[in-house]
Amino acid sequence: MKLKIVNLIFCLLTFTVVIGQSNDADKMLNKAIYQEVVNGELQKAIEMYEMIVKDFPNERMVVAKALYRNAFANEKLGLKTASSLYQKIISNYADQTEMVNLSKKRLKSLTGALANHAKKGLSVEKIFSFEDGLYGMMSNNGKYLTHTDWGDANLYYIDIATKERFPVTTNGAWKKPMKYADFAIWSPKDDKIAYAFYDGTSGYSLNIWDKATKTTSAVLKVESAAEFVWPMDWSKDGRYIVTISGNRKSLKFGLLDLSTQKHKTFNEFNRETHRLLDNSPSISPDGKYILYSTLGSNGSQDIFAISTESGIVKTILYHVANEGGQIWKKDGKSFLFVSDRSGAPALYKHKFEKGNIIGEPELIYQGVTKSFSAHVSNSSGLIFSNSSNYADIYTADVNLENGTTSNISEFQQQAKGLYHPVWSNTGNYISYTSRKANAPREEDQLTIRELATGTNKIIDLGTGIEFHGMNSLWSPDDKKIALESQKQNIIVVDIEKETVDVFKNIGATVTFGPDNSIISSKRREPNLIKVNLETKKQTTLFEGEAGWDYSGLKTSPDNKNICFFELDVTTPKRLSKFDLTTGKYELLLEPGKDQAFARMELISLPNDNDHIIFGLVQLDKDGNPLKAELYKINIHTKEKEKFGVVNENFKDPREYDFSRKLDKIVFKKAKNIDTIWLLK
Repeated sequence: MKLKIVNLIFCLLTFTVVIGQSNDADKMLNKAIYQEVVNGELQKAIEMYEMIVKDFPNERMVVAKALYRNAFANEKLGLKTASSLYQKIISNYADQTEMVNLSKKRLKSLTGALANHAKKGLSVEKIFSFEDGLYGMMSNNGKYLTHTDWGDANLYYIDIATKERFPVTTNGAWKKPMKYADFAIWSPKDDKIAYAFYDGTSGYSLNIWDKATKTTSAVLKVESAAEFVWPMDWSKDGRYIVTISGNRKSLKFGLLDLSTQKHKTFNEFNRETHRLLDNSPSISPDGKYILYSTLGSNGSQDIFAISTESGIVKTILYHVANEGGQIWKKDGKSFLFVSDRSGAPALYKHKFEKGNIIGEPELIYQGVTKSFSAHVSNSSGLIFSNSSNYADIYTADVNLENGTTSNISEFQQQAKGLYHPVWSNTGNYISYTSRKANAPREEDQLTIRELATGTNKIIDLGTGIEFHGMNSLWSPDDKKIALESQKQNIIVVDIEKETVDVFKNIGATVTFGPDNSIISSKRREPNLIKVNLETKKQTTLFEGEAGWDYSGLKTSPDNKNICFFELDVTTPKRLSKFDLTTGKYELLLEPGKDQAFARMELISLPNDNDHIIFGLVQLDKDGNPLKAELYKINIHTKEKEKFGVVNENFKDPREYDFSRKLDKIVFKKAKNIDTIWLLK
């Protein structure tokens, strides 16, 4: 922006006010979305959206987003005002292309949805909000929840009305041999709970707890300690429990006959090629069919049926959209499911007879999410839950000598699906990846925060990239960011040009190298591969020892050395380096029996180019972690010395990152909130 000298002071002041207004509008929008999606306070969110439109009329992008979210909240409530709000965006905000396109899609699918809501007199009522993330199921009468508390490894049931919780197990423990309760379901009469339990000595078992007598009986044990078994559904007559069992490589459905305790298993599925994206199989009231959803041959999530008599699997719903969350109606003549075929997840009903669907699905309710589980209540209606994952980001000064933090400040609230925040090499920026709040499908975006001005640059990463941000990092000049992908694709983002390049099948971990390059390593292929970012030419720099994986690649500031962990299966076992000048590999450190590398990858390669800062965990005699400490090792002499300690709140590398000077930290606090609704 060019400014005339005579107006410099005035324009700078005006610009500061505009930036302040923009930040205020963004913050208020995030808070409103949080009220809508996480807390389930739809009316409160609507009021906040209306306030944004009124108070920030010049912030057209934010106002358009607020109008869209307002319309969507009205849509959830089945209110006709949703249509007029979508139309307002289309008519008055033509410059906001994304919101206009989304509004047109919603308006097109909304006509039938709202008419359906009005005809059936449908409404939703918030029942319960679980702020620590729910790992369990609702009871059939809608009064209770099962929940595994990962803090003490025990199973509880919760009274929704009083929020009081009652223990089902009391012997959970994280110290070896570990014991913990796993997934749990309710019996048809809500008088029993079936749950999986893991014992470090004997493996998994399936147990039934009687609510009246407070007694537990084991009904199924796995044959191998490497296998597991989970209860997933209980037949209407109380005789059968649908199970999922298997190991790291395969899964299979089963049917446990409680009268005979015989366990019949069905077709085995390879976990790599046939992932069960929706672990909620539902058995028909007559016990003849089990519905489940997983990836179909078209790459989308489809719904399948297993005959409990023959074990034959049949595709029930095959669609380019994603389908899941299947649940039988109590009469067994139809089932409910969630589909995004209309552009956003919605609840549908499909008739079913003699192993086949009949006709076309009927739209029931527009306003669910993809994270959906439900029960058809015995009396009131459909009880369903939606999950929301959000995070707040903070920065702080850190003293690594004693592990303390000070001057903590929050700069981002309620970022959806947020991944690893990362500090730039100069310390001027922080980046993080997150889900787009207004996207109909799961789309990702990269946010670059300039700390001096407090402004954000947002770059759309598009769909289908499937990064996980575990080791995203900045280039030495702070002009590019590299992200890892779940499918061994590396994503390189040019911040100035706002371009996104995908390098397919070149590695699972990455760092920037010299001469405009990245250096990566594939999973289960311990090689270092150099890729020129301009020509895309690949060069193998080093072929390592078979049987190892490389993790946490980091390049020294002078571009002469790459340091990395070598992993045997999943646990970091040794610390190594590769000299880019001489082509020489060297093992730096292999921890002793009472030590293990902390889950923090390589903390930092300081500007002196001679050292690595990393974490070691002290273990007790049973292999349980006691405390994490920071160490410094000279990459030339291999001399190791204690450097500092890590605050107990910062043990997971996905949660935080240090500045290059090791005097500041950026970290996130994640929130996994489940809200339970009654559709009546």
